[in-house]
Amino acid sequence: MLRAQVLPSKAARRPSCLRGGAGGTYTTAEAFAAAGATTSIPIVVGPAGEQTMERLAGNNFAKPVANVSGFVLGAESQDEKCLQLLKEAAPDLSRIGVVLNPDNPIWHDTPIALEAATEQLGLVLIRVESRGAVDIDRTLNHYNNGKVDGLLLDDDSTLAADSSVRARVIEFAREQHLPSASAYTTYARDGGLLSLGTDMGSIHRGAAEYVHRIIHGARPSELPVQRPTKFELVINLKTANALGLTIPPAILARADEVIE
Repeated sequence: MLRAQVLPSKAARRPSCLRGGAGGTYTTAEAFAAAGATTSIPIVVGPAGEQTMERLAGNNFAKPVANVSGFVLGAESQDEKCLQLLKEAAPDLSRIGVVLNPDNPIWHDTPIALEAATEQLGLVLIRVESRGAVDIDRTLNHYNNGKVDGLLLDDDSTLAADSSVRARVIEFAREQHLPSASAYTTYARDGGLLSLGTDMGSIHRGAAEYVHRIIHGARPSELPVQRPTKFELVINLKTANALGLTIPPAILARADEVIE
């Protein structure tokens, strides 16, 4: 999820994305701002987190109850698959630091929510809390000198989606010789070992199609909230070589992009 400017919350200052017959938003902040500005103009969210969509569209994604529909940013299985890929790429891993934002409700129960996957993989997850650029250096300094042997970075607007924080985590992983992964789309392209990100192109096309259908008379309640079904696996071989890792051919064959 990209970091976004929060739209004005005063009712008299309606977000510009709502002027006209339908509105589209791109982030959680914009989604809440738009929903707070109107209960009548249809809103298409493309995308936001699952709990955000539940709050705005209701728990039954098949039939949104308000004037909001759209697309969920990620799937619960992405983080499990990132852990699995990390273990395949670096079989000796045992202690993974999960860098997360404690204010993000999606990560409230981590690492308990990933317990089944970690037991199967023989991993121990160590919760690493950060609220972004304000404390990322202090947070990472607690986990140097062998306290963890791998990293999983939360796809959060204050963490992986903040380019400065993302760069700092990648730098730390390189300094500490740690294999690292994230569900954020560009993480591996920026220097992390691997990423399994949502295919944002498919979400953007779907959101445009929803706006088109609303303009032609459809109601949000007729447009189910959709979870992502397409993902992009990116492997950074430069980083693998620097870590002394040989990526198994089976992983490379599944990759959508290999950076050499």
